[in-house]
Amino acid sequence: MMDRMIRKQLLAREKFHGVFLYRPLISRPTGITRFVQFFADRVLELDYGEVVALFSRSKALDPEEIRELERLLADETEDRHDTS
Repeated sequence: MMDRMIRKQLLAREKFHGVFLYRPLISRPTGITRFVQFFADRVLELDYGEVVALFSRSKALDPEEIRELERLLADETEDRHDTS
């Protein structure tokens, strides 16, 4: 699992005194955004906004993380429309 996350450039791995140390290469909101986009599009077949609304009603994310998630989703949506 960790090797797959490294290949996807989600994690970095360093060896320190014979032990592997892992660190994230993306922020939590960015990771959540990617997951939400995939899950909403491929699994639920929902609009991203509907999924963000679900997150905003839960306690899983704080208000700042929700704003960042909304911003990232808006940016991604704009990018998709620009390339269509």
